Amino acid sequence: MSTLTTNFVPQPAVYRTSVDRSLKKSRLAKDVPLPEVPKVIDNGNGRRYFRGRLLGKGGFARVYEVTDMSTNKVYALKAVPKAKLTKSADRYNKIETEIELHKSLRQRHVVGFHGHFEDDQHVYILLELCSRKSLVQTLKNRGKLTEPEVRYLMYQAVQACSYLHAQRVIHRDIKVGNFFLNADMELRLGDFGLAVRLKEGEKKIKTMCGTPNYIAPEVLTKEGHSYEVDTWALGCVMYTLLIGHPPFETKSLRETYNRIRNNEYTIPSRISDSAAKLIQKMLHANPAKRPSLSEILADEFFKKGFFPNRLPASVVTTSPKWSEYEKNGDSEKKISKEAIKKISMALSRQMTLGTDENEDTLGKDCYTEAVNNEDIGKPVSSSEKDSGLSEINESSCNRDTGQEGQKRLKYFPPDNLMSKLSNCLECLEERQQTTPCKSSEPGAKRPPCHSSGNIKKSGGTLLRDAPKSLLVTKWVDYSNKYGFGAQLSDGSVTVRFNDCTKIALSPGKSTVHYCDQVNNACQFRASAVPTNLQAKFMLLSYFANYMDKHLLKVRFLIKIK
Repeated sequence: MSTLTTNFVPQPAVYRTSVDRSLKKSRLAKDVPLPEVPKVIDNGNGRRYFRGRLLGKGGFARVYEVTDMSTNKVYALKAVPKAKLTKSADRYNKIETEIELHKSLRQRHVVGFHGHFEDDQHVYILLELCSRKSLVQTLKNRGKLTEPEVRYLMYQAVQACSYLHAQRVIHRDIKVGNFFLNADMELRLGDFGLAVRLKEGEKKIKTMCGTPNYIAPEVLTKEGHSYEVDTWALGCVMYTLLIGHPPFETKSLRETYNRIRNNEYTIPSRISDSAAKLIQKMLHANPAKRPSLSEILADEFFKKGFFPNRLPASVVTTSPKWSEYEKNGDSEKKISKEAIKKISMALSRQMTLGTDENEDTLGKDCYTEAVNNEDIGKPVSSSEKDSGLSEINESSCNRDTGQEGQKRLKYFPPDNLMSKLSNCLECLEERQQTTPCKSSEPGAKRPPCHSSGNIKKSGGTLLRDAPKSLLVTKWVDYSNKYGFGAQLSDGSVTVRFNDCTKIALSPGKSTVHYCDQVNNACQFRASAVPTNLQAKFMLLSYFANYMDKHLLKVRFLIKIK
């Protein structure tokens, strides 16, 4: 038996070593050079995919980020070389089984299956893109997670397994590396290379397979195993997230197996009693005494303690401050002075570096959920491409340094760029009335712009004296990290952030105009920015400074109606 991994990041050997003997032998054999995956991949039915960065690779497959060139939707594409499959009929049957099983699964916390096709050299599987990568990457960055985070993630992990078991599917390779996070920080379970669907009346399977640190004792004894192996693996995952390493991990594979057979592991005293008890239940040596998945979801660990409704993207790299979430009801997050200072320093550094490709970072952290440590690249500016709208090549694509020196290339069709230019200025369109949010008295304390008391539905323009037509004279596309910024012909500057909010600075730089995600508008003095908008105003200022200092006005002007 062989396994194909869909992991989006290469994992440490301890996470990806398989027990399957045939796979072990194949890894010892001399590797066959893998054929190159085309830059543009045709599925044979009129769909073409632009290949971007390498997301990860396993023993028999590579996973790339790809963009559908007709819809501009982004996916993960698993490419399996046929040269690796034709040597063994079992391997070819394995990939077919994986495809048939995965495409039958439709659940929120299972990696989405979007189709499959093949060419002369590869079999391709089109999957949902999980842009925040696997939990292995998060653990590499963080070491271990807090209990509220684990509560949030494990609840979704158990739901995914519960769905599989309802479909008579045993995953058999549950581990940290097979759980992925999408852009909304929702958990997805992937990699069904070892999954099996039980036949009617079938109760146990005797095949020995899995990942050493997560293998249940009944698998090692070859007595036959069933759904309970997934429960055991979930216990190992929970332990790993809380402590930072698997419960039975050792330097020796033999010693690891001995510990699993003897159920030898230690839970540090810093772990709460409810978490420790749940881990002990799931890691019970007798599979019959392990709790059902519904019992796990009803456990005290999930019922007591802080349970966040969502996780900010920043938890991929930094620990969250739960005290602030609890106090603010997990709603609008406050930006600390320290965070603003960090943004200021990072952006100041970029202003100094200019357009040096060797220093292509605008800072590792941004305001709230715009943080993504893997999405740091060099902005495409109007000075680098005068038209910037008709050519697509490496110099006009956002770039990121991916794993193993790979460059990340994103496909941006001209129509998409034009759409961005139009959308980022929609809050400046001329209307008949303006309802600014002002304090009634000079010097009066100004409530946050998001508060219900001072945001009004505005049918008027944000700039009273805005001309009927404006021209974009400079622009910076940093939408892979922050948003899209532009300087207009009247001297005003606007930024459309990735969260669909918009902010603009008047020509005299004295007034700031802000639109939230549903186009509620307000304005305030540049010297009195509300606390909850200081980070966005800081970014607006540095977008403006960058364009003033480093960009020339383009010869090709874009007219904004």
